[in-house]
Amino acid sequence: MILKNLSRILAICALMGMSVLAHADQALQELEGYVIDNAQAIVDAGENRQALQRKLLQLEEEKQQLKATVDKLVTRLDQLTKALEQSTALTKAYANTKASQAERDAKAHANTKVTLLQRKVSDLKRKIAAVERTNERLQKKIAGMKENKSVTLIHKDFSIFPQYYDTDDLKLLEETFETDGYSEIRMYVEVFSNNYNEHPFTNRAKMKVRLFDPGMYVSEKIITQKVTSLLNGRLTEKITSKYMRVYITGYNFPKGPYQLEVRYYLVK
Repeated sequence: MILKNLSRILAICALMGMSVLAHADQALQELEGYVIDNAQAIVDAGENRQALQRKLLQLEEEKQQLKATVDKLVTRLDQLTKALEQSTALTKAYANTKASQAERDAKAHANTKVTLLQRKVSDLKRKIAAVERTNERLQKKIAGMKENKSVTLIHKDFSIFPQYYDTDDLKLLEETFETDGYSEIRMYVEVFSNNYNEHPFTNRAKMKVRLFDPGMYVSEKIITQKVTSLLNGRLTEKITSKYMRVYITGYNFPKGPYQLEVRYYLVK
């Protein structure tokens, strides 16, 4: 606000100073004329001479003071004028700087977005390459398993417990169904040391493996594939017997708990 009205303030100060100086000069001229006109009378009077001289000295001092005041006002006016010019220049420079900074910020923001997009594209390319490599490995593994299977399913028997369940309950294993949020499926692998018909509690090694997560679709085919995959993988390294029996137990299903017995013959 002060900068906007600075020129008006400076003009008012200049006019006031000039007015004071003009009145002072006029008063001094009138006084000098009065002194000249009455000098002879003052000289003749004698007793007023010193008083008039003191008055002249006083007026001269006032004149000097007025001149000094005017000089100060002029100096101040010059200073304010220079300050106004500097302020105008600084305002223009600041506006130019802000515009340049905004342009630089916009370019930097755009470059950052481009960099982020490039990184995302690179990440996607790496993920795609990883998926392709994984797919190739799986295809090779599947091809190898087809050529030389380490586990052969010779027969399987399904048993439902408790015994009073009807045979219709076997359809739970033949039809695809969805487990609810509280369903649980466990698999126990029992390995027998000598022959398949040995008592199930003799020399058995039990392994608990989580096959499925709650909410997954489960069928007899899916269970068989899952178990076969496990047997062809890490389980074969720990099993030395030729015979094993796999129990898959499910809980909280529509018709209650059931147990599926899958018998495998391990060929090494």
